[in-house]
Amino acid sequence: GRAIGLTGAFLFRLGEYQQAMDNCEKSMQILEEARPHIAYAHTLIYAGASAFGLGDFDRVVSYWQMGAKEYQTVGSKWGETTSNANLAEAMVALGNLKNGKVHAEYALVLAREMNNPEMIGAALTNLASIAMLDENFIEATKFAEEALSSHQQVGHDAHIANALAVLAKIAFKQNN
Repeated sequence: GRAIGLTGAFLFRLGEYQQAMDNCEKSMQILEEARPHIAYAHTLIYAGASAFGLGDFDRVVSYWQMGAKEYQTVGSKWGETTSNANLAEAMVALGNLKNGKVHAEYALVLAREMNNPEMIGAALTNLASIAMLDENFIEATKFAEEALSSHQQVGHDAHIANALAVLAKIAFKQNN
């Protein structure tokens, strides 16, 4: 089950969303009897990501909510943080900023407890996007600048670029 779930994760990364979903679903069927299990939680995350790629947002939210619970049950703060950060992004995509903010704030609390700059930055980027959409540009800028600083600590170029893109969007929204 774990190997099939990892295959689903790789297929997701290749953009083969339906094949990824098929593998994730098969993995979950096999791993069901071993629950709670971290491999099951990982598979839920990639099933949600595959559903996102397929545009099936009901399944995205369902899988990521189940993933958050599974990670919590197995004691993986990292996984619970990832699940909540993902849920924040899904909620924003669905226009549900209130729930998006709840998930992003919880992800930030967990990330700070772990002292994980990469995850802190991801949560802050979500919060910056939400604040920007709420037209709270001062708060959005504060979150995005802190996200940028966190990502620069890690040196993750893609995340640095994402934080800069959010700062650019904030400036654009302000005609700056």
